[in-house]
Amino acid sequence: MIDEPFFPTTDVLKSRDQAQHAFHERAARVAVETFGRQVFVRAVVEVSNFCRENCSYCGMRRDNRGLARHRARLDQLAELLVHHRPASVTDVNIQAGEDPLIVREVVLPLIKILRHQTPVGLSVCLGTLNRSLYGALRSAGASTYIIKFEVADPELTRR
Repeated sequence: MIDEPFFPTTDVLKSRDQAQHAFHERAARVAVETFGRQVFVRAVVEVSNFCRENCSYCGMRRDNRGLARHRARLDQLAELLVHHRPASVTDVNIQAGEDPLIVREVVLPLIKILRHQTPVGLSVCLGTLNRSLYGALRSAGASTYIIKFEVADPELTRR
């Protein structure tokens, strides 16, 4: 039976000895009751650090001139992920800066390859794209799209 919702306070997080042990036991019990005893290992594959945006929080931002830029090659990624991926990896997250070129030339074909040749779950984190690229990613087999926004500061969000 799962406990009522629990929101740890600073005091609980600072607990020691028996109180800390009880907290950890409760967390472990709820995790097993909620998710079972399976572990999912997600591999993050960084396919490009080129980006057309200039988000102030991101090291891949367009104006970061000190960053050595790279774009991965489809053939190398496919070989690694299909034939040399550790058996423990159950999910793959493909991510990049906002680089539509890498989406079209590498990510879409890679997703199709992975979907046909492996059982891995596929998520992508590729920035803000146009509607047709979102549809193409979904059609290729990406099941989850992770997107990040600067929302803490209205002025940063505006920029």
